Amino acid sequence: MKTYTIKQNKYLDRDVKGYYNCDYIGYQKPGNPDFINHLKNMSRQKSETDLVEDFVVAADKLTNDLKTLAKDKEMSNMTVCTIPRAKPDSNYLQSQLMFRKAVSSSVDNIGLKNGTNAIKRVRNTKTTHNWRLENNFGDDPIRASQRTLVL
Repeated sequence: MKTYTIKQNKYLDRDVKGYYNCDYIGYQKPGNPDFINHLKNMSRQKSETDLVEDFVVAADKLTNDLKTLAKDKEMSNMTVCTIPRAKPDSNYLQSQLMFRKAVSSSVDNIGLKNGTNAIKRVRNTKTTHNWRLENNFGDDPIRASQRTLVL
C-alpha cells in the first residue's frame, strides 16, 4: 500500500494522509490495474456476471489494505467512503457500479463502518478524461468541486 498527503488548504484544517494500492500506468499497459477499467464498464458491454473476476481482484486488494489500516489504532474506527463517479447513479447500469460494490463488500466483511453510499452525486460533471466525449456533459470538475458538500 502506498501513501500520499493532501496538504492543509482552504478546505482542510490539517494535512490528510491518503492511501492507494497501485499506480495507474495506462489501460492495457504491462503492470496496469486494468480491473479498475473493467469495473467502470464504460462501454456497457459487460454484465455483472462478466465482471466477477475483476470484482474479486478489487475486493481482495481492498480487504488486505483495509485490514492493514484497521490495525493502526488511529484508523481502527474508520468509516470507508467512496467518491461518486461523474454522473448521478441513475445514469449508470448496476454493472457500472461494481467498484463501489467491491469496496462495500470488503468493508462489511472486515466489520468497518460502511460509508460507501454516504456521498451522493446530484449533478453531472464532466469526466477528467476524454473517452466518449459525446456523453461527457455537465460542469467541469473544478467548478463542481467548489460547491458545498452536504452529507
